[in-house]
Amino acid sequence: MEIKLVCSTVFFEIEKSANGFKVEDFIISNDKTLLRKEIQNKTFVTNIGLKSCYSLDNNPFLLSKADSSYYFKQLKVDSDIKLSEIKHEHVQFFFMCLWFIKDCSSNADTLYTYNIEENNAYPRYRNIFNSNASGEYTNTKFSYEELANAYSIFHKAASLMNKGLDAKKFIESKPVNNAQTTLGSMHYIPYNDRNRIDRALMFLSLARSNSFLPLKISFYVAIFETLFTTDNSEVTHKVSERISYYLASEFETKIDTFKLIKTAYTIRSKFVHGQHLGSKFKSREKLINISKEIDQLTRILLLKIINTDSEYFLQDNNMLDEWLTSLVFS
Repeated sequence: MEIKLVCSTVFFEIEKSANGFKVEDFIISNDKTLLRKEIQNKTFVTNIGLKSCYSLDNNPFLLSKADSSYYFKQLKVDSDIKLSEIKHEHVQFFFMCLWFIKDCSSNADTLYTYNIEENNAYPRYRNIFNSNASGEYTNTKFSYEELANAYSIFHKAASLMNKGLDAKKFIESKPVNNAQTTLGSMHYIPYNDRNRIDRALMFLSLARSNSFLPLKISFYVAIFETLFTTDNSEVTHKVSERISYYLASEFETKIDTFKLIKTAYTIRSKFVHGQHLGSKFKSREKLINISKEIDQLTRILLLKIINTDSEYFLQDNNMLDEWLTSLVFS
C-alpha cells in the first residue's frame, strides 16, 4: 500500500541549485510537473480543496513516497495519523533549523498524507508560524549549501535532545470536545524529561513562533537562563556575565554583550510584570533593533553549544556551575 506525503511551505524560497535537496525521506522541490504527476489528481484535489492546491502550486513543497510498511517499520507506528504527526514534527524541526543559518520566517505548513489504496488525503495543519527577528513574515531564499548546513544542524540538535525525534513517546492526537482542535503528542511529554539543551530549543521555538516583540525577547532570555543558570541567586548578573565570557575574548565585546543581555532583561522584567517599557523602548523600531541583536546573539550562542560544547551543558548542575564559574575567573 503506497503512501505519499507532501508538505506545503510558506515564506520559503529555494535557489535552482537546491531543487531536489533531500531531508530524510523527503525531497524539497519547485518542480510543478513532479507535483502534478505524483499528487494532484482528481481524488487528491477533491480531498484537500483548490485553495490548498494553490498553496502547493505557488511555493516549494516537500515530497516523500514509499510503501506504508516502510514508514510504519521505520517509525514504529501503525496508522496514517501517527505517521503524519511524526513526519510533520520532523519537517517542522528542520524548518526551525533554517534559523541557525540566517534569520527567517520560513515555515512548513500543511502535511498531506495521501493513501493511494484508500483514495484519502489526511491533512495535518500548522496553526502557529515562525516569524523573523523583527516579528514579521517575509520570504527568504536558501541555496543548496545553506540547506545542507541546516540539515547538519538538524541531526546534531536532534541527537542532543533527551529523547531525540524518533524516540519521543507517541500519544495519538485526540479531538477536544468533538471539535477540530487536537492535543498533539508533545502535550503529554513531561517538562522534567527534557535536558538543558532540549529545553533551550523548546524556548527557541516559542520565541520564534511569537511575533509580539516583548514576548519574543522574553523567550530569548528564557533560553539564556536555561543554559547559564543552576540556581535562583543573582540570575540577571550571572547570565549576563557568563554569556559575555563564554562568547567573547575581547574586553570591549564582552562589555557590549553584557549590556545587550541586561537590556533584554529590563524589557522582560517590565513586560512580565505588566509595566510600561519606558520611554527608552517606546518605539517599535527600538524594540526591533534589540530583538535583532538578541536573535543574532542567540544564534551564535546555540551554534557554539551544539557544535562544540554540548557535553558541558548536559552535565549536572554542580559540574556545570563549576565550569561556568571557571570561565569568569580563568
